[in-house]
Amino acid sequence: MPGTTLALRVDPGASHREYRYQIVSGLPVREHSGTVLLVDTDTGGTEIVLVESFRPRIWGTGGYLRGRRERAMIDAARQWGQVAAGQSAQSDQDRTT
Repeated sequence: MPGTTLALRVDPGASHREYRYQIVSGLPVREHSGTVLLVDTDTGGTEIVLVESFRPRIWGTGGYLRGRRERAMIDAARQWGQVAAGQSAQSDQDRTT
């Protein structure tokens, strides 16, 4: 699945702290739904909570697909965190100059 391109349908009515989406193509799944929640933490950070459900199109592949999706989302969360940290550092630098 590396290099896989997914087509998503994103709920336009979602709040800025909750995003709902569906994978419509790119993986052998059906009845997919996903929600990403951004939750403020006591330390001033943000916790990313992912809730995802789907049915595999090919019987017996659900565990494999779930594991791949989990790893992909962990990698994406790390990248989002790095981007956010870079933006925060840049914002701090802009305030001091």
